[in-house]
Amino acid sequence: MVDSINKITKRADKLRRDRDWVKFHSLRNLAVALNKEAAELLEKFQWNDDGSLTEKETKELYDELADIFINTLFLSMELNIDLLKITNEKITKIDKKYPVDKVRGISGRDMHEAGKITKKINL
Repeated sequence: MVDSINKITKRADKLRRDRDWVKFHSLRNLAVALNKEAAELLEKFQWNDDGSLTEKETKELYDELADIFINTLFLSMELNIDLLKITNEKITKIDKKYPVDKVRGISGRDMHEAGKITKKINL
C-alpha cells in the first residue's frame, strides 16, 4: 500500500509540475478545489432519496472521488504532510474515542445522546 501511495503521489506531482500548475497550488486554492470536488460528489446524490446510481452516474462518481483524492495529494504535498501517517494517527484517535463495545451499530450523534460514551475524548 505504501508503495502504491508513493507511486501515485509521484505521478500526481509530475502531472502538476509538467503543466506548470504548482504556481497555482496555494493552500487556499487547493482547499477551494478540494471542496468544489466534494460538492460535485455530493451533487450526484442530490434529489436521489434511495441513493441508487445509473452506470453513467457511477462512473462520474468515480471521477469525483479521484478528483478529491488528487486534490488531497496536492494539498498534502504543499503542506509536506505524510498522508498515511496522519491518517493512521486519526484512525487511532477515532478508535480510542469510539470503542467498539460502546458504539457498535449506532451513528455519531446517537452515540452521545444514547449515553454510550461517558468520557469525551478530544481529537
